Amino acid sequence: MNKNKKASNVEIGENLRKLRLTKDVSIAAVARAISRNQSTYSRYENGTYRPSNHIIKLLADYFGVAVNDIIPVESIPIFNSNSANNNKCYEHIDSTIFNEDFAKKIQDTLLQILQISLENQKAILSLL
Repeated sequence: MNKNKKASNVEIGENLRKLRLTKDVSIAAVARAISRNQSTYSRYENGTYRPSNHIIKLLADYFGVAVNDIIPVESIPIFNSNSANNNKCYEHIDSTIFNEDFAKKIQDTLLQILQISLENQKAILSLL
């Protein structure tokens, strides 16, 4: 299994565990709320399984938080400044036109757009 994906699963699991304990509910209660069995949800929390985007949205709604409270934006490769993908992107950018500082500004702007988009998505979904 990809080492980065496993770390991301663990981080997601830790966030889910913190949210569940903060809400003071059992694993069984959360599993019922998202129509999954208890062992599956337990595997989300321990990082063995990665919940689908649909399940992450259900969990965010259940806990009353934004999706990025479960999956931090930093764990998305394009927004991780240490990502090998970013290094590859920088290698392909013509340094006579762009430099790393400019690429970083683009990355920061995309991060802001994503955060606004997530907030807008949550607001729209709350109206449905």
